[in-house]
Formats: sequence, C-alpha cells, structure tokens
Amino acid sequence: MHDLHPVAYRDLTFDDMPWVLSLAHKRYPTFDPGGALRFLAIVIPAPQALTIRSEGAFLIASHVAAPPWYPDQPECHVMALCAEAGAHWEAARLMRRSVAWAREQGCVRWRFHSETEHLIGALAERVGARKDSPRYVIDLSHG
Repeated sequence: MHDLHPVAYRDLTFDDMPWVLSLAHKRYPTFDPGGALRFLAIVIPAPQALTIRSEGAFLIASHVAAPPWYPDQPECHVMALCAEAGAHWEAARLMRRSVAWAREQGCVRWRFHSETEHLIGALAERVGARKDSPRYVIDLSHG
C-alpha cells in the first residue's frame, strides 16, 4: 500500500507533554489531565511502549503480555491516538508505524479500539485492520 500523504513523525519526549495534554483536552475535554500526566510520565520512557507524534497527532501503543489462553502470542494495543481536526492522514501514518513496530516486537496481533464517540473504522481499515469482535459495556457511573 503506497502512502500518498507522507507525514514526518518522531518519538515523544517529556518536552511534548504540554502539547499532548493540550491536544487531548481540545479533542476530549472531559479527560483527566492529572491521570494523563501520570500515564505519560510512565509510558514515554517505557521500553515496551511506542510513543510517537507528528505535527498534529500522537499515538501511544504498548507491546503487552500475551493473553493467558495464548501465552506465546504477544499483542500490541494502541492505547491512545489523538489528532487535530483534519489531521487524519497523520493519524493513519502513525497507525501504520505502530503496525510495523508491533511486527518488530514479535507481536502476533495488533489491536485498536476507541472509548470515544469518534468513528475509527475508516482509519483502522486504512492500515489493513478488520473488525474483530463486538464489545459491550454498561456505564455504571450514571446510576
């Protein structure tokens, strides 16, 4: 698959934390900035994490332990993908890099989902992902 929209990206650093928090707040105003700050402080230097950014998007993925039912099949989970409005090509490029990174880490599966109202199907399909399984939730925080 040819990338018609090349996007420069680099690793996140601690100096990027204000930008990450600002973009996340702009796109998801109800997130917890304190929790996000603690998370970033842990994940940016973590060797089992991929933390990358472009001019208008960032992605955080983790090479996680294999599920107990498949102990020899480690997985990569995209934990965060956030982009400026209109920066979907940047987001797709970061996702593509995370797929390559997962392969480099020996992962047998790459997973991406959203806990937001944003539709992610087109982005996921752009990098070759297929719909996996339905997810169900009960929001217990609202009575």
